[in-house]
Amino acid sequence: MNRPELIMVAGCNAAGKSSFIRSRMAQLEDFIMIMTDVSKSSTKTDVRESIAAKKSIILETVFNDASFKDLIDEARDAGYATSLIALFLDSPTQSYKRVAARIIDQAGLVISAGNIKLNFNESFKNIALYYFYFDRSDFVYTGTAGENLLVMEFDKSTLRSYKPSDLTYPIKFAEFAHANQRLNDETRNIILKNESWVREYTPQENPRLQD
Repeated sequence: MNRPELIMVAGCNAAGKSSFIRSRMAQLEDFIMIMTDVSKSSTKTDVRESIAAKKSIILETVFNDASFKDLIDEARDAGYATSLIALFLDSPTQSYKRVAARIIDQAGLVISAGNIKLNFNESFKNIALYYFYFDRSDFVYTGTAGENLLVMEFDKSTLRSYKPSDLTYPIKFAEFAHANQRLNDETRNIILKNESWVREYTPQENPRLQD
């Protein structure tokens, strides 16, 4: 019997979380979709009820609430495979411009500039502090129209791959996570060097072949 999964799709306002889910995950059958924008007051209850029922879950969230990490602990303790897909933009300004464009083009949710900046910073902080709670984490830049760039992959706290770019987010992530003892010296240095890098696993070592 396959393990149930919890996939958290996290990122700042207008990072493209809903679009990413629709385009990449619509083929996942039997997953419960839980969106914090839709059911903010009941999100944690909904996740816990789904865990109790052993249902696979896609959780869409800004991740501006650090207590969401407790849901990952509960899922792991219940035997779930856990994944983080961190969709990121490079600055609060980029998030603000995309929110503004969405309001004009799609009659989207109105969010103040102050809340956009707060959500960006809290999302960044919580992703950097708790990414290693997940079995795997993929960091995807969504700031270029029509293109998603996979920049970093982790297996728990172990860097799996890194792709260089002109983005500041990965550098700031490495510095913040390292300063808070969430990233070792080797991984910090790889990211700051900003060159292509891939970890070489044997089949026996590769955690993504063992699930």
